[in-house]
Amino acid sequence: MDANLDQNDPEMAAYLAMSRALEAIEHEPPARVAEMQWRQVARLAADAAAQSRFWRERLRPVFRNGAFDRAAWREIPILTRAEAQRESRAMRAASVPAADGIVYDGETSGSSGTPLHYTSTARAVMVSRVLTERLIDWHGLDPHSRTAAIRAGVGNYGVYPEGSVSQGWSMRAPEQTHHLLTVLTPLDQQLEWLGRVRPRYLITYPTNLRALADEARRSGARLALDAVLTVGELVQDETRALARQVFGSRLIDTYACEEVGKIALQCEVSGRYHICPTSASVEIVNPAGSPVRPGETGEVVVTGLHNRATFFLRYALGDCAVVAAAPCPCGRTLPTLERILGRTRSALILPGGGRFWVEEELVIAFRPHAPFRQFQIVQTAPDRIEFRYVPDGPARPPDEAAINAIASVIHPQMKVQAIAVTEIPRSAGGKYEDVVGLALPP
Repeated sequence: MDANLDQNDPEMAAYLAMSRALEAIEHEPPARVAEMQWRQVARLAADAAAQSRFWRERLRPVFRNGAFDRAAWREIPILTRAEAQRESRAMRAASVPAADGIVYDGETSGSSGTPLHYTSTARAVMVSRVLTERLIDWHGLDPHSRTAAIRAGVGNYGVYPEGSVSQGWSMRAPEQTHHLLTVLTPLDQQLEWLGRVRPRYLITYPTNLRALADEARRSGARLALDAVLTVGELVQDETRALARQVFGSRLIDTYACEEVGKIALQCEVSGRYHICPTSASVEIVNPAGSPVRPGETGEVVVTGLHNRATFFLRYALGDCAVVAAAPCPCGRTLPTLERILGRTRSALILPGGGRFWVEEELVIAFRPHAPFRQFQIVQTAPDRIEFRYVPDGPARPPDEAAINAIASVIHPQMKVQAIAVTEIPRSAGGKYEDVVGLALPP
């Protein structure tokens, strides 16, 4: 795949080295990969303790005897997003190795709209770009094909009717046209723009893809896409089905966050998510902070292995995931997630305690009784939720009795109020939250 690349170019040489290293470990014995990753974690922790006053104290348990002690790793308190927002400056390195390249300032609001400021490096960006190339190879995509991206507030995403243009969604095709449009563009205009741009691949949020498919079905717009690469939100099976039915498209998902980078890539064979062990160390933990067993659900805690400008160690993303219980049929031995369930905030808190993650089958069951183009479930009390929806077609009163009967699967005491709205706005980060639960107890 790299035969035509300029191996004398320093950036390309770095890409080639990283790409080959990642490809080489995809079928290595898991114990060997784990050992390699622990060495990376130890080096990162040493750098963090030396460079950051915040991490010097935080990492004291693993260095209490001088050398790094992996057995003490879980004694390090898990870093919450709220804590990272408060301590972002203290988490930064006093100096960054010259080999890591340019230092960038970044900001992410996530789905809450509250900003997190951080810094990152050219090396961390390069790792994410290499992982994009692995995703391209796994799914047999053509890096020389035209692409379009509809996203929010990152880079120079243009406005309708022209959008904007950059080059090179893939390092192997740096001159290929890449079209960009802000996700705040009305759906009919997004479809018209895509019809003019005619990309082979589209990069966007799952909720925007779902809305585009609904709009295309209503308007009769015809658009063919070979693949849609989704980012930033939870993917529902219904969205995958809509992509196939409306656009004839595969849906390929990436699990990432801006401050850490790519975390897991979706497998082309099983649809599971292979964790990228050269990019991030991932723990899936229960409320007590202990690792869950295969097949169980837990919270995602990640350590970014390449950002030595702002260190993120044992960082809780606020997401939950299910650890795969069996090896992936693709043959890769990388650690694997069966499913990503979305944010812990998306879990409903049940009367008397416990959590309930809203699966798409429940929402689909609501549709005949409150036909919707877009929805949001908002929990207002342990036994109360609001089903906010933009009506699909002429407004008519929702059948709340039927909706409440369906909601009894959540909890016998759970009551639902259906509320028709004209719009469910995106957050400052350009994303939707389909489900907003109560604040989880500490």
